[in-house]
Amino acid sequence: MKRRCLDLGDGMLLEAQRDDAGWSFTALRRGSAQWFRDPVALRKWLGLPLKTTSRERFDAWLAELQAPAAAGPEADPTTDTRMVT
Repeated sequence: MKRRCLDLGDGMLLEAQRDDAGWSFTALRRGSAQWFRDPVALRKWLGLPLKTTSRERFDAWLAELQAPAAAGPEADPTTDTRMVT
């Protein structure tokens, strides 16, 4: 899957990547980098206070990542198709 990035400004940059074990995050904050699997630990490490624009953007980004993938187009059972034999 494609990597997803979020720039929160003030030197905070996040990158998310999905693998078989789920999401992993690489975070850059004030010249320090850290790797996370747990989004709660990531949020605490970033030190994002409640009711700030950065925190709201971060929470929305996480919710978007954890939302189920959009389903692809389904086959139409009424379509006239023939099997090749």
